[in-house]
Amino acid sequence: MQFRKERLKKSVQRHVDDWLRKEAELPSMMNLHLTDVVVANDLSYIKLYVHWDTTGSMRGVLLGQLNTFSPKLRHFMASRVSLKRIPKFKFYYDEQEDRVRVIRKVVNALEISDLESTD
Repeated sequence: MQFRKERLKKSVQRHVDDWLRKEAELPSMMNLHLTDVVVANDLSYIKLYVHWDTTGSMRGVLLGQLNTFSPKLRHFMASRVSLKRIPKFKFYYDEQEDRVRVIRKVVNALEISDLESTD
């Protein structure tokens, strides 16, 4: 079962990324990136983690817009994945990318202060 789950994860990631770029009607999300796919053990539910550069106030609106496209995505995936039941999709914002950006800023600030103190 684990092999099937991994194979489905890779396939979903490839097709959803393609769908987001070509068929989803998302003009405000040209810089949208699919960062992770989590498949439930019974293959009935898939969490899609996405990231884009935007303010926190728009995050909820854009996630809501993405989740309204979930039925269209299921229909799109039905012709590309051979399963008895097509899983349900739910989009989540991936905050890990924001955390990485903050950590990089802190590390860069420390490096600059170290360079200044050695001069």
